[in-house]
Amino acid sequence: MIESTKPDDLTIPPIKGTLPKAERDALAAKKWKSVIACAAGYDGPNFSLYTLGIKVKNCSNFLVENCTVTKHTAGISIENSTLVKVDQCVTSYCRVGTRVAATSTDVTITDCVSNQNIGSGIELFEVTRCLVTKCVSSNNGIHNYILHGKTSYSVVSNCIGKSSGWFSETMPYPGSSSFNAYDVGPGVYFQENIAETQHDVTGNDGNGFIVDTSANGVMFLKNTARDCDGNGIALTLTNNSIVVDNVITG
Repeated sequence: MIESTKPDDLTIPPIKGTLPKAERDALAAKKWKSVIACAAGYDGPNFSLYTLGIKVKNCSNFLVENCTVTKHTAGISIENSTLVKVDQCVTSYCRVGTRVAATSTDVTITDCVSNQNIGSGIELFEVTRCLVTKCVSSNNGIHNYILHGKTSYSVVSNCIGKSSGWFSETMPYPGSSSFNAYDVGPGVYFQENIAETQHDVTGNDGNGFIVDTSANGVMFLKNTARDCDGNGIALTLTNNSIVVDNVITG
């Protein structure tokens, strides 16, 4: 468990994303020794220590409500399930707070808090028709919200992402953004969210919102990004995105 964003070796300057990968990895191993050990410890050798606080697999019509989960690889894990609702839950000090994956459909995550996780707060991977709404994700190591693996027809709305990206230098290919859509399918919306103070000392990202390396675009509608290290909204190696009525400050 990591409770501090302070590196082990304060003498190493910011590790820029433009450095060769081998050099970055060697510097990160010294600078962030405790963080890297903690991430590896969540999995264990050959995933022998991989644990889930709440596991929902091959289920339908399922409710997870008013739960608090700490110190697991994934706090709440939903796989190959449909019609699942996660309501008013808190996940912290995990590798990933809440993860929805493995062709799950029609999952709703609402009024949840995810903070101080070593990786990301809320993750959608290979899912369809998912809604994340009215959530607060903050002080996580990498991203607050990440959608990837061709996730499609999914919406993140009325959420707050704040003060994350502290461990961006430990990423194999930095950097981090508060709301991240990477290689998504069609029909992804970021709508009426707030992203603020996203950190990324590697200089690669630190964006409030991003769609990256995606054949499908994202709708960015009525979002606010403020005081982030990088861009308010970034579109990289992607097509067919729409950016309407957003406010970028700081």
